[in-house]
Amino acid sequence: MSADLRHYTGPDGRRLLDLPGAPLPDPGIPAPVRRVAPGQATSAAPDPSPRARYG
Repeated sequence: MSADLRHYTGPDGRRLLDLPGAPLPDPGIPAPVRRVAPGQATSAAPDPSPRARYG
């Protein structure tokens, strides 16, 4: 499947994939703000280590 996708390298070195032929935004345009519903905020956060949870 990844053979059908465009491959890019992000500024942090991670591999990024995109659809072939999809328009790319101007690099100077900032990314839009992502809105997360209150019930989803905890699931979108990274899982803290066991030490952080239990002191």
